[in-house]
Amino acid sequence: MDKLKQMLLYLLVLAVAFFVIPLFVSNTGAFMIVLLALFPALCLGVSIIYGSKYGFDIIYIILVAVLFAITIFLYYNTSAWVYIVAYFGITLLGDAIGALIKLREDKNKKDVSN
Repeated sequence: MDKLKQMLLYLLVLAVAFFVIPLFVSNTGAFMIVLLALFPALCLGVSIIYGSKYGFDIIYIILVAVLFAITIFLYYNTSAWVYIVAYFGITLLGDAIGALIKLREDKNKKDVSN
């Protein structure tokens, strides 16, 4: 339960983006920009921040993919299924980068304290 609490803010940011932004998009071109640029950038950025604070967490990565999967039924057609895999991969990359940052920071703190 504590792990879910630490994820909540980060998942909430992505959930708001996934569920609210499409409400304001009016044409196919804009949807493509959102799907190909905005959502991947958000997934990467939020995941780097999450990973740098809490380290690598596969549950977080899976939950991000599940959040987007839910939106497919609301806003997109079946061709959007491929984005689940893409966002999973981008979130995986971001979380791994963040975890490496955390590892380096923890190592530097340890070296300084010795």
